[in-house]
Amino acid sequence: MKTAEQGADGSDRAGTVLGAQLAILGVVLVTAQYAPCENSDRAFRLLDWMTSNS
Repeated sequence: MKTAEQGADGSDRAGTVLGAQLAILGVVLVTAQYAPCENSDRAFRLLDWMTSNS
C-alpha cells in the first residue's frame, strides 16, 4: 500500500496522465455534442483523428 508521501513525490504519474487524458476526452465529447455547429464539427474531426492515431 502506498503512503501519502509516496503519492506526493510524483511516483503516481500514470494515474495523473490517465486522468488528464480522460479529462481531454470528456471536453472533446461535450464539445462535439453541445457546442455550436462549427466547434462541434471540429470536435468530431478531432475525435476521428484521435481514434485513427491510437
